[in-house]
Amino acid sequence: MPSCVVKWCRNHTDHHHKDSGITFHVFPQNPCRREQWVKAVQLERQENDWMPSKSSRICSIHFRDDDFYLSKKGFRMIKRVATPSCTVCI
Repeated sequence: MPSCVVKWCRNHTDHHHKDSGITFHVFPQNPCRREQWVKAVQLERQENDWMPSKSSRICSIHFRDDDFYLSKKGFRMIKRVATPSCTVCI
């Protein structure tokens, strides 16, 4: 199961139930947005050559609350303009 790619983050999809409120987000397909996410993770990991795989995910704790919205069906969705802050899980 995928885990959060942020260094020292221990969140894994198999450890969190939907009730926990933690969601996992794939890297954007838009090249500009994807590059912003990649650079944020590279900076946090201090690995300038790090690149995401197809299964790479970032968990929701690395985004601000205002980076999310509720869909018409009531699902918590990430805004297209959101960029991870990559704060470390403590």
